[in-house]
Parts: sequence; C-alpha cells; structure tokens
Amino acid sequence: MTTLMVAINKMIEDASKTWNVNVTINQSNRSPEQAQQFHICHMFLYNYFKSKKPAKCDDGQRTISWDCISDPKVKWAVIDNMKSTFLLTATGVPAQLKPGVPTPEWLVAPDKKKSTHAMAAFLKGHHVKSMAAPGIEGCGDPCGCKGHASKHLTGLACDLHGLDELGDAILKGSGDKYKDSEAAIDDYLHGYGLYRPMAHLEGNRKEIWHVESIPQHLSHPKVKHVLHRRKHQHHHPKLHHGC
Repeated sequence: MTTLMVAINKMIEDASKTWNVNVTINQSNRSPEQAQQFHICHMFLYNYFKSKKPAKCDDGQRTISWDCISDPKVKWAVIDNMKSTFLLTATGVPAQLKPGVPTPEWLVAPDKKKSTHAMAAFLKGHHVKSMAAPGIEGCGDPCGCKGHASKHLTGLACDLHGLDELGDAILKGSGDKYKDSEAAIDDYLHGYGLYRPMAHLEGNRKEIWHVESIPQHLSHPKVKHVLHRRKHQHHHPKLHHGC
C-alpha cells in the first residue's frame, strides 16, 4: 500500500468516527490503457488543459482534429486495438479496417457525430468530468501533446467522494475557525499530509475530489497559500499536470 493510501485510509476512518461523514474512494489506480482512453477522449472532445495542445488541431481549435483521430493510418499509442470502441460508423457500429491490405483503410469510414457521442458517453460512464492525463509519459498518437503520465498509474493520486460533505461538517462544527468549507477540508487534509492540487482552479479544470500527498519540497504554509488562491490568481504550474 502506498504512503498516499495509508494516509487516505486513516483520514477516511477519522472522518467517519469524528465527523460522521462517509468518504469513499472513487478511483485510485488506473491502468495505462484506461488512462490513455480517458486522455484521448478528453483531448478530442474538450481539452481543459491550459498549457497542453494536441500535435494536430484544426485552425483556431485546441482539440485533436477529426482528420487525425479518424485517419486509419494513425496508430494509437497503447490503445490501438481499442480505437473501434470510439470510432463508430454512421450506423453506430465500430469502424473496422480492411483485412489484408498493406496500407490501413476503413471498410466503412467512421462518422464524426456518432464517434463524438461514443467518446462523450464513455467519459460520462466513468465519471471523468475534468482533465485526464495520458497513460504513458509523453502521450503519443493520435494526441501527441507530450503530457506527463497520469499520477493514478502509480498510486500517487486518488479520487475521493464525500469531501464536500466532510468540509461542510467540519465548518459547522468548528465555530468561526474557517472562512468556508473549502478552507475547512483543506486544513483537515493537510493534517494527514494530503492536499487537493486542482480544487481551486476555475471552470471545468476544477477537481474537488482529486487528492495527492503534499510534495516534500513544499512547506505546509506554502501549500495552504497556493490552495487558497481565488478567481484573480493563477494556479502554481509545478503543483499539477492533470489527473
């Protein structure tokens, strides 16, 4: 069991005992294949990363171009055998390659609308609502954003359910100690050597459920300072690279 999971289990036990709140683990580890699936779908549909961009985008866009992701000659890193899960024909069936041809060609070309729907449904079904980092270091085709591999691969990150309820409970039970529930839950997590590096970002980049161990090179007060930045401040570039 990783140091992160030891701390999280202790926190979960205390949350139940002290605050009567049930915090549960939504996801800790991901396989490289699963992480890469999340990443490719995210980078084609949304790309909430502020500083990452696919190698091939349409003009003025920040997502993987349809011409690239649907090109039968492009070999998908890690998940090439799974591309038909996401690339569907106009009739809604997986697009298949012609057998026995030297240069890859589709039997029936994938349809953008059907494929977009399939990828969105896949992310929704796995509760992936924000940024999703690659399954391998440097990413790879069809994205090629050169992003860092997901920390979920090595157990350095964990997604938790119930932190918002826990923050509310701590706020209500602590008098005027905290300004709001976010400050309450952040301080509580710090007591276990934990923090939420993406909890105070804006819009769809915000992840209140994503928890990591506090980096050793950051002092406790400095972490608090970073985590409590608000609307008119930017995130610390060294604290996260997506989940």
